[in-house]
Amino acid sequence: MVLFGLRESVPSTLRRIILNENISIKNAKAYGTKGPNPTEDSRKLTLITSTGKKLASSKASPCYLTLCDGKQVVNILKDLHGGKIKTSSVFQIQCNHDPDHRHCCSRMTVRHGADPVQAKLMESEDWIEVSADRQNAFHEKWIEHVRAITNGNDITWAKQNSCCTDLELDAEASKYGEIPGVDEAKLREWIATYPTTNESTHFMCIMDPLTGEIRWISRGPDPLAMFECEDEF
Repeated sequence: MVLFGLRESVPSTLRRIILNENISIKNAKAYGTKGPNPTEDSRKLTLITSTGKKLASSKASPCYLTLCDGKQVVNILKDLHGGKIKTSSVFQIQCNHDPDHRHCCSRMTVRHGADPVQAKLMESEDWIEVSADRQNAFHEKWIEHVRAITNGNDITWAKQNSCCTDLELDAEASKYGEIPGVDEAKLREWIATYPTTNESTHFMCIMDPLTGEIRWISRGPDPLAMFECEDEF
């Protein structure tokens, strides 16, 4: 459909978003200005969340999309006719497997076993499990960081790893005011630590969505060297 010019490609859609052009959606009336959207929740949507919802509603090739404006991040699990969105203004991590939507639409996370559909398509679930391990290792570092700065208070919200836009955003984090993040040196350390970075990592980087600057970039580890280290142990 894309090759015949009957459907816009995802890169073309993203380019128009960057250029601040309007994007077509499946149901234009739902996002019109003549009346309120009955399915939209009462809180005022930020531009990036609104854009994410439009992308999820557009007819486009299945893909994963991550949008960030420096204040909020939106992760889109896109299929042909729709999509699911997770958003956060505090923390979000996503590796190569499907995002976890079990809190809103009963989509189970890979952490509790590989998606059988994914495993069947790929004939192996090893890569899905590896992806889940990489994500969980990084997420656990964030949870420990939050636990340390909140003096052991309830941090259920920190374990949630963002929230589906089908739900109200968890207000638990607001009880403690603004949550301090980690500095760049600590973030580099988290990224470069195994298994988040492993023998299949091509490169690591930190990008600033506000300035468009690449703050840090580094080649991935030498796979042979990593295997040699494992043999020594």
